[in-house]
Amino acid sequence: MVMKQLRDAEFIFGTDRSFDQRWGEERFYRGEGIFIPTFEMRHMWETNLIPNVLTFDRMIDSPNRGAGSSNIQFVLGEATMRAHISAVGVGDYKKAHIHAEGVHIIQLGDAGYSLYWREGEEPRRVDWKFGMLHSPADQEWHQHFNVGDSPGRYLPISYGNFRYPFTKANVANVLHRYAIKSKIQIEYEDEDPHIREMFDAERAKWQRTHAAEGSVLR
Repeated sequence: MVMKQLRDAEFIFGTDRSFDQRWGEERFYRGEGIFIPTFEMRHMWETNLIPNVLTFDRMIDSPNRGAGSSNIQFVLGEATMRAHISAVGVGDYKKAHIHAEGVHIIQLGDAGYSLYWREGEEPRRVDWKFGMLHSPADQEWHQHFNVGDSPGRYLPISYGNFRYPFTKANVANVLHRYAIKSKIQIEYEDEDPHIREMFDAERAKWQRTHAAEGSVLR
């Protein structure tokens, strides 16, 4: 966005401004941090370094986003960018939801898939691969499914975080309570039955395949 607005790489990247006020505590650069409790899906971890997003262990349960779901929001260097880690429980899936555009999801697990669709459309399926990038369009329904035997993590990154929301859409997102039924999330009891049928079939297929692989190895 800044490049499109100013169109001058030297001005953007050549400045000697160091933003000293954003350095934070020295321990923040060793991977230590401060846990900031708020409410479900909005708990934060303030730091400047996450050494390993695959093993980060300060995630908090968020059952109202789905069975076995957990999440932590990051406050990184007092920046306006937003990042968080979410995990889908073992053999579970998140509830479908919608939000504004601009969220880019880096996949940290590969035993699962996501569905994307707009009202009246058939969902299109995106099979997970470690390190892949996928992103919902503005107000596009999306839902994440973990067919494996370990939590399925992913890392969404976007503009405007929970300390500095930046836009009205981000402010609304910050204030949203997933414990309250709303128009931006589809509860399990309200979803298309085909969603659960597809997931059960994919989960059973994954278990059969890996059981067979285990027998070959033995």
